[in-house]
Amino acid sequence: MTSLDRKDDDSVEDVLLQEGLYPTIAKHVVQCDSLFRKYMDLPEFVPDPAIMDDQLARFTLWASNMDVYGPLNVSLDYRLRFSPTAVEIIHQLLDVICDTLTSLKPTNEPPKSRSRKRQRISQYSNSEVKRREEDDESESDSCEDQVEVNTFKITNTIGGTVSRLFRLSNAARKAAKAD
Repeated sequence: MTSLDRKDDDSVEDVLLQEGLYPTIAKHVVQCDSLFRKYMDLPEFVPDPAIMDDQLARFTLWASNMDVYGPLNVSLDYRLRFSPTAVEIIHQLLDVICDTLTSLKPTNEPPKSRSRKRQRISQYSNSEVKRREEDDESESDSCEDQVEVNTFKITNTIGGTVSRLFRLSNAARKAAKAD
């Protein structure tokens, strides 16, 4: 059987040759990295940049350890070219990171203006001070809630996903050593 006859085989296809599935892993990692840096520079999403910086450092370490940006013949894309399942899982995990980063909401949104009717009513009411205090409390509570939601997304969702990338990489290395 010659190499040209391989088309008749049920052999595994080279993932790099399949068009339209996903961008390369390297391009997907660049997209995640740029989103990390974008949101790290915006303090209205996370008041403590160290939270985002920790996950970015872990993500960068994973990308470096896996040689994501390496030369074509040693890059992660090249090494996984015959493992479409592993490539798909990595892309799904990278999608989780990108989707989570884009789902972050600002924590200090400008206060909503009150309607004209409510403003007119409040001019004639002595309870305006009480209402304003309650509004201020609810706005600060919602701001604190959004900080907690964003922090949870970064530490648990993104952190957990980066941990899964590390575990997947370790499993791939162990499998490669066993061969």
